[in-house]
Amino acid sequence: MNLITAVRKAKKKGLGIKRPNMVNLYLIPTNTDGYFLMMKGEEFLSIKWNPSIEDVLARDWQLVGKKKA
Repeated sequence: MNLITAVRKAKKKGLGIKRPNMVNLYLIPTNTDGYFLMMKGEEFLSIKWNPSIEDVLARDWQLVGKKKA
């Protein structure tokens, strides 16, 4: 799926997103100054993930994580 669809679905379901090449990493979209939080498992790695042109145009985004209760 594209990035916009992935972000919308992740927000609705309380999940993160990733591309297949992001091994053991995923992103949590936010409405904060952090934009996207980069995570490795439960470990916080970075704020303000900056997508490449390839990331923005990609159609291989996936939802990841456990659904919020």
